[in-house]
Amino acid sequence: MDSNKNTAASKKNYTLLIVMALAAIFIAVLSTQPKIRDFFNSEKIQTREILAKIFTEFSNQKFVIFKVKTESGIDIEIFEKDVQNNQHLKQKFSLTDDSEAFLMINGNSVNLGLNDVDRDGIVEIIAPTVDRAGNSRLNIFKYNAELNQFVPVQSQE
Repeated sequence: MDSNKNTAASKKNYTLLIVMALAAIFIAVLSTQPKIRDFFNSEKIQTREILAKIFTEFSNQKFVIFKVKTESGIDIEIFEKDVQNNQHLKQKFSLTDDSEAFLMINGNSVNLGLNDVDRDGIVEIIAPTVDRAGNSRLNIFKYNAELNQFVPVQSQE
């Protein structure tokens, strides 16, 4: 009877060992696939590529404006410079699912620019993009001195 118990226990151990080995091989093969690795990677690193940078001034405050490509789309980041010339993030506008685009302004092709769109004597930030459906977008941000903030300008259709 003891030999039957030993044989049954030995078969269970052997089966368990085979299942564990197959699982390890399966995981090793799957881990070579980037999509699988990304799914299990809890510390996913967000990639950022600076597409354009502008230095400007509004109401005697200095700003640096970046157009940044991320995995989720395009971001417009506005940094305010202090008296020591340090930059502090003031505002960020996320244009989710949009991609890079260019626009002709005064004979120059730009992907981020300053132009007095509404002809009030104060330039606005313009950032052309293309949405997922391939539609061109002209994103315009106006400085509001009373709020000390930038606000998106809605198109008048």
